[in-house]
Amino acid sequence: MEPNSKMILYTVLSGFISSIIFGLLFYGLNIFNIHDTRFQIVLLGLFGSLMFAVMKSGKKKELFYVVVLFLFVTSIIRAKTLSLNTILMDIILIVAVFVSIYYYKLFIEKNNNIPLFLRALVLMLLFGLTNVIGVIILMLIHKAEISATYLLFYSKIPALIGLALGIGFDVFEIYKEKMLVV
Repeated sequence: MEPNSKMILYTVLSGFISSIIFGLLFYGLNIFNIHDTRFQIVLLGLFGSLMFAVMKSGKKKELFYVVVLFLFVTSIIRAKTLSLNTILMDIILIVAVFVSIYYYKLFIEKNNNIPLFLRALVLMLLFGLTNVIGVIILMLIHKAEISATYLLFYSKIPALIGLALGIGFDVFEIYKEKMLVV
């Protein structure tokens, strides 16, 4: 396997495994129920890791494929309840993940002297914030009342995902020389 492919694989695995571990610690096996909101931990852990790995490798065409794959997978998962509303939710969700990962990548490139595990807090804040903005957009579209309780509820899981991804990516940064030799 070529070094760039190994880098992508290990970046994806580190973020995804970290997301699964954090999800299991906070929510137990509920994260594997595709009909539960907490399934986002598995789904966004995988696609957030894929996006970051592909962005980091500089492969722009592959990033498009990751987005299409995400929309395809979510459509299959929601096959029974697929509607214009669920497609809109998935598009807003993937945009939130993309924006979070994109700005996280820019941040760590410009501030590479920041201690590793503090970078995870940045990704946690970005995931939480972009998802709150996404929920606000959906609420405005549906003319629903925007409440702080509702927004807090829908920012906890994305914030956890961002923290888990950030820690996974940082662990990989610490051990990447050893891992890429294998």
